[in-house]
Amino acid sequence: MVERDDMPLGCDVNVKASFFLYDQIRDRYLVIEDSLVERRYHNMMSEWGFTDIISHDDLKEISNGYLVNDCIILGVEVFVLNNTHKGESLSFVKEPENSLFTWKIDNFSLYNTEYVSDVFDVKGITKLRLGSKEGSNKEENLFLYLSLDDSKTNPQSAYAEFTLRIMDRIKDSHIEKKGDGWFEDASDWMKSPESLSLSGLKNRSNDYLVDNKLIIQAKISCMCVVKTF
Repeated sequence: MVERDDMPLGCDVNVKASFFLYDQIRDRYLVIEDSLVERRYHNMMSEWGFTDIISHDDLKEISNGYLVNDCIILGVEVFVLNNTHKGESLSFVKEPENSLFTWKIDNFSLYNTEYVSDVFDVKGITKLRLGSKEGSNKEENLFLYLSLDDSKTNPQSAYAEFTLRIMDRIKDSHIEKKGDGWFEDASDWMKSPESLSLSGLKNRSNDYLVDNKLIIQAKISCMCVVKTF
């Protein structure tokens, strides 16, 4: 394969090839074929070939017809196949930059059962959404969770270790929950391990809901992202 330096990373070519050595006396060919159906060429593997296809003695033997007047005739037949190969890259970052996101929910008592924050970017690796889900009327619980943004530029899957906090704005006695898990697409969401009591959250003796405003933080301590190309 020539001009391999001009090929972008992840680009490859699938080829099926047959080589021919011409018998100039009998007008026929010795066919050399690969035992594999196809070969894949890319930047790191740009050459495939054969060794010991014919001995020097057999090649030089005049009666075989391969060497005539000190000349041999070679040929090749090449079929380029559709490329269905996909590669994957893995990125791992511990304590990534821009890993702390703060979400302020105004007029918290007016919300219904689900709220979604703006998208926040974790070191350009992936984008996550922070949301909350209220349980049934009997449970009166609040769940905090993370999910991938539904942008087409997002990776196929990502792993995160995270901490979700509901901020105590007076005494700094925050509610803190930790979690971890893989996100395969935007429909996946990873909640904190435990639910939170809405009645306790709204209790005026606590300082989580001040002026009907709730403040939630997400801290990403570790990210691992798988991208396909």
